[in-house]
Amino acid sequence: MAVEWCKNHKKMFIDPDNHQIKIFKSVRGAYEKDQWNKKITQPGPWADPWIVTLAIQLRERSKILGVQGNVKIITQENKNKRNNIPKIAESFGIESLNLIEFFREIGL
Repeated sequence: MAVEWCKNHKKMFIDPDNHQIKIFKSVRGAYEKDQWNKKITQPGPWADPWIVTLAIQLRERSKILGVQGNVKIITQENKNKRNNIPKIAESFGIESLNLIEFFREIGL
């Protein structure tokens, strides 16, 4: 079912390039080894490191293009729990917001 959804929403995805793979390796290194090994051996997809990788890459591209603004990740994951998106992203200077924080930030 997930594969079919992905096929129907191809425009949402960016094919990884060599630079993104390099960033991904850095993101991988931010995870505790035991947690990384646990996650990659579980059945089903695990997108967390790719989400952080993409955020880092988008931030880099915006700086190169001279575009103002910050890249932020919206997630409901616990900000204080190690190996979750917010902590890993924070280690690369990427801010994470939960849904309520996001709504406040955009004025809702």
